[in-house]
Amino acid sequence: LPIDKCEIQDRAIYGGMTGSEVAIEFVKSSIDLLSERGVILIVLSSLSNIPKFHHEITSLGLFRRTISTKGLFFEFLTVEELGFRPTRDLG
Repeated sequence: LPIDKCEIQDRAIYGGMTGSEVAIEFVKSSIDLLSERGVILIVLSSLSNIPKFHHEITSLGLFRRTISTKGLFFEFLTVEELGFRPTRDLG
């Protein structure tokens, strides 16, 4: 989630000023550990800056695929799969 100026900055809940910075930082720190066929699964909130996240992922040379999206109260949560190359749909 994006940080509200008056709220405590808990990285377990808030993703930075636009809501995507922590997710971007996590992916960048994981790239060296990711094998050629490995994937990262990440949950994103519709309240965060998802276009910024997607731009950063693309600039890192990663592909992405939306696994699932679910509406909860005031937001949508999306699970995305990231990797060095596209994965086949299993469904």
